[in-house]
Amino acid sequence: LASIAIPEGITSIDEYAFYRCTALESIVIPDSLTHVADYAFEICNHIEKVYINDITKWCEISFGNHASSPLNQRTMFYLKGELVTDVELPKSVTSIKDYAFSGCATLKSIAIPYGVTSIGNGAFSGCVSLESIMIPDSVTSIGDYAFTSCASLVSIAIPDSVTSIGKSAFYHCASLESFVIPR
Repeated sequence: LASIAIPEGITSIDEYAFYRCTALESIVIPDSLTHVADYAFEICNHIEKVYINDITKWCEISFGNHASSPLNQRTMFYLKGELVTDVELPKSVTSIKDYAFSGCATLKSIAIPYGVTSIGNGAFSGCVSLESIMIPDSVTSIGDYAFTSCASLVSIAIPDSVTSIGKSAFYHCASLESFVIPR
C-alpha cells in the first residue's frame, strides 16, 4: 500500500509529477492546492482513494486536463473521511472547474447551488455512478465533455439560462432517457 499526503501549503503540482506511479493507492489533497498541471496523475492506475477536507476548495482547483486529476481512474472520493456519494455543493461554489469530478466512481448525485455560472470541460466525465444532477438557472455554459461517459445518468434538464453546451458534453451517456433543453 503506497499512500501520500501532500503537505498543506503546497499550491501547485507540476506536469507529470506522479506520472506512472503505479504503486500509489491513496492520496490526501491539501486545502491549499490551487493548480494541477497536465498529466500529473497520468498512468496512476491503482489510485483507489482520494481524500479532501473542503469541497469548495476542491471545486476551485485548476486541473490542466483529464489526467491531472487523481480521480481520473474511477476512484473513490472522500470528504472529511466520508465516502462522497450524494453532494450538495455549498453556496460558496461559483463555478465547477475543468475535470473537477472527472472519474469519480462514487458520486451518485450532485446539487449545484444557484450562483454557479459554468460547468467546466470534463467536469463530470467518467462519473459512472452519477444518476442525477440539478443544474440551477444561473449556469450559462456547460463545457466540452462535461458529462461524457456518465453511464448511469438517466435524465437531465438544461435550464433556460444555458447559452452554450460544449462538444460531446453528453457523449456515451448510455442510460439517458430524458433530456430537456431550453427553447
